[in-house]
Amino acid sequence: YDSPAYPSVGTSILTALSVAQGERWPLSDQAPYLGTPFIYILAAAYRLFGASLEVTQVVTCVLGALGVIPTYLLGREVAGRAAGIVAALLLATSPAHTVITSHVSWVHSLTPLFATVTLWLLVRGALRNDPRAFYGGAFFLGLSLQTHPTVLPLLGGALGAAFVVSHWARSRRQLAL
Repeated sequence: YDSPAYPSVGTSILTALSVAQGERWPLSDQAPYLGTPFIYILAAAYRLFGASLEVTQVVTCVLGALGVIPTYLLGREVAGRAAGIVAALLLATSPAHTVITSHVSWVHSLTPLFATVTLWLLVRGALRNDPRAFYGGAFFLGLSLQTHPTVLPLLGGALGAAFVVSHWARSRRQLAL
């Protein structure tokens, strides 16, 4: 009963243990197209709190719960505070998010968090003409791609939309002058 149900999860956990002990410094997870952000986050938790299945599950749960914050920020940026609250509540009560993202200890648990932060920063940059938000969005885009390559089409569309909205907002400001 001490072994995770998914073999790939066990591989990530064992790799994080070896990182926490200073034995390895991998550049990819169990598949070469997956990055190691989850492994290093988990290894840091093991160094701080000790290696255990409880620490592993708490880290995964906290990362899943953190996804509610950028969901609120994205909703608020797009359509106001009420939309942000509704979006955050929908994510917090989503069975798929609760059962999979917040309970299965693997790199994909970071995908919703990093992808939503990316979307929020891109929207913020486009609507407010804020280059710092675009730089932050680019940084989180890179982190999102480290969690799974299937995020690329979503974020590619988001970059295109951010460009269109930024151009639209700029032309509206020019018309107002």
